[in-house]
Amino acid sequence: MLKSDRLILYNIPLVITFFLLILFQPNNTRAQTLPSQEKDKNIPLKTVAFLYDGNSKELTREFNLIKKELTKLAEDRYSLRFTDEAFGGYNPAIIRQKLDEFLQDDDIGLIIGLGLMASFVVLETTDLCKPVILGYIYDINIVTMPFKDGTSGRKNLCYLASKRRLQDDINLFRKIVPFKKLHVLIDGTYLEILNKIISRATDIDTKMVLVDYKKTAKDTLDALTAGGKRVGAVYLGPSNLLYGQYREEIIEGLNARKIPTFCSLRYDAIQGGVLAGLIPKSYTKFARRVALDADRIFRGEKAEEIPVIFKIEEKLVINARTARQIGASPPLDVLLDSEVLYPFEGWGSQLTIIDAVESARQNNLLFRIKDEAIEEARKEHLLQWSNYLPSIKYSLQYEMNDSESARNSGGLTPKLYLQNRFILKQLIFSDPILTDIINSKKQIGVEELQRDSETLDITDETSRAYLQYLIAKALCKVSLQDLRATRQDLRVAIIRFDTGIGAKEETLRWRSELADRKAQLIKNVSNMRKVKVSLNQLMNHPQEEPFIEEDVGLELTKYYLGGNELQAFVENEEMLAIFIDFMVKCAMENSPHIQALDIGISQQRNVKNTAVKKFFLPEAHVVANRDHELDSKYLGTTPVNDKDKWFVGASLSYPIFEGGAKWFNYGKQKAELERLIFKKSLSEQYTELDVRKAAYQIFFSFPNIALSHTSMVNSTKNYEILQKKYAKGTASITDLVDAQRDKFTRESDAVIAIYNFLQNLATLDRAISRFQFFSTGKERKVWLEEMKSYFAKRGVSVDLGNNQ
Repeated sequence: MLKSDRLILYNIPLVITFFLLILFQPNNTRAQTLPSQEKDKNIPLKTVAFLYDGNSKELTREFNLIKKELTKLAEDRYSLRFTDEAFGGYNPAIIRQKLDEFLQDDDIGLIIGLGLMASFVVLETTDLCKPVILGYIYDINIVTMPFKDGTSGRKNLCYLASKRRLQDDINLFRKIVPFKKLHVLIDGTYLEILNKIISRATDIDTKMVLVDYKKTAKDTLDALTAGGKRVGAVYLGPSNLLYGQYREEIIEGLNARKIPTFCSLRYDAIQGGVLAGLIPKSYTKFARRVALDADRIFRGEKAEEIPVIFKIEEKLVINARTARQIGASPPLDVLLDSEVLYPFEGWGSQLTIIDAVESARQNNLLFRIKDEAIEEARKEHLLQWSNYLPSIKYSLQYEMNDSESARNSGGLTPKLYLQNRFILKQLIFSDPILTDIINSKKQIGVEELQRDSETLDITDETSRAYLQYLIAKALCKVSLQDLRATRQDLRVAIIRFDTGIGAKEETLRWRSELADRKAQLIKNVSNMRKVKVSLNQLMNHPQEEPFIEEDVGLELTKYYLGGNELQAFVENEEMLAIFIDFMVKCAMENSPHIQALDIGISQQRNVKNTAVKKFFLPEAHVVANRDHELDSKYLGTTPVNDKDKWFVGASLSYPIFEGGAKWFNYGKQKAELERLIFKKSLSEQYTELDVRKAAYQIFFSFPNIALSHTSMVNSTKNYEILQKKYAKGTASITDLVDAQRDKFTRESDAVIAIYNFLQNLATLDRAISRFQFFSTGKERKVWLEEMKSYFAKRGVSVDLGNNQ
């Protein structure tokens, strides 16, 4: 086999960074001896050399992390000296020269190779005279590596390996966004070699196209889409270029083109706009494994006998904001097993609670219906008035009589006769019609008051829907945290089982708990979406229209009574009673429903009085008509007469007896009046009841906020203590499950307590028919002065200080 072929076979492409460990930023670039360990001359000295591909941020970051982990393991058993790291300038010849120098240096006891080219050079070196650890994770289904019974089987060689990781990762990414071709951005240094490896790989069922990073982000984007190529998905490999503004421009450009992106870079890359990525759950686990292998070698184990299989614990992170931007829709099962960033943010326009209420008050179809009802009442009033205005009727009359009658009539009956007629009618007096006119005018006021009442109802319903949306969203966040905590507990249970501390049933219990948490999250998300569509319907917006809400929290209280004045009016039980009485007074004065009932009672009283007047008041009318003959034909004698005729008449009518209908009608109208009076009294009772219940509810819900928070804090501390005990094996799974459920139940209660208080404020506002956050500062000040005067009349002085 040719040397170059061996180099290709032992290579691992950057595209396989799906299964590469996350690389870390360097803290320094120079290695040094630990002075504290060199003081004891009896402690053996171990020298470690690091072989790099080139001057890379990722590789030096990895060096510092491995150095840190290895130093922890050394303790007092041996001291460490780290050589200056050897940068090979991405030149295999230079790297080979550095490796030969390390192999010939008797002081160096271990070589750690970091970088692809360094690995290639080590793999093609036939005689490794001292232990070498390759600091990468190889998918041995893709890359041919020495492998025997779970070890390298090759003298002095140790590395880390995984199986089918690349294909599994590709399958996972395809579940998020289906694609047939995957474009991979890599450093140009590896482009030629990696293309050969990809072309020879038989374990991958996806076509992969490698594209090297250009000097500018624009050039890179142009290279990806050159010639109008269709790009299904892009994987971002690590590179010295992929930082800062360059990375931002790459991500923004790909998202603008609606191209899904994946990576196994740092967490902040996904936060910055990459669609999804696999991030190790522990950033130090890989470095710790390399350090552990090095420590085993220092303690005398042979490198070729150290197991190479390395299980990588990763979490899938999905940027929901990016998914919305590019139109991607990951499946629910993937989302539930992922960490989702910005699940609700970054879509739609800003919508505050006041914006929502204003939109509902302007656009809700109920108001349009009520506006038409008001207009109908106005027309009805005019219609009633028309009964008192003169009416003129025109008719065209044509008559045809039989010939015999016409002949024998002596000229009185024409054979044919055509005339027109104008009839004038004028009502002089009718008490029922006058009553209808007066009541129809009042009915306009009733309809307007009903609209005011519906405005208050829509304001209340919209503000509640907005707060319910905030509650539902907050509970979704709590459910997500609960789900993540359950996943962590499951991982601990698996570790406990693997180490012999825990039993198999513990992992089964946690898997069951995990399923429950997923179901709860789905339920909460469903509730949130139901509230969202309800809120949009109230605003008469498209029901699936997205928006960005404003988490009002306790800030909404600043609208209530002008700010902090509420406390000044309720310092003791006596003041609370006066405060509630004042609120009841305001409710009675402001209630559109009670005002409408007052008008209804007035209308019914008019109707009852009309029923009484029917016993002695007549109705008077005037009628006049004028006829004009247009044409006629007579048989026999032709009469000589005037072609115009007219008539004027007046009538006065009084029903003497109608079978007792007048008495029955009077009794009916009197009963209806009594019913309305009782209805008003009952409405006043209910209004007062609503005010008092809302006020008492407020003075429970406000302190409940602090109490719920205290309960949540203590429950969280208890959970954290039991979590640590469970990990150590000193607490049972039942105790931890109960503690976790209690923690997140208390957290949910604390969230709900805040919004319950705000909803209670809205309930009181609705009960008094006055929503404070729609009042101007001047209006609130006037209202506060009214309240102070009310308290003063009850013998209590209230000092607001500078609150006004």
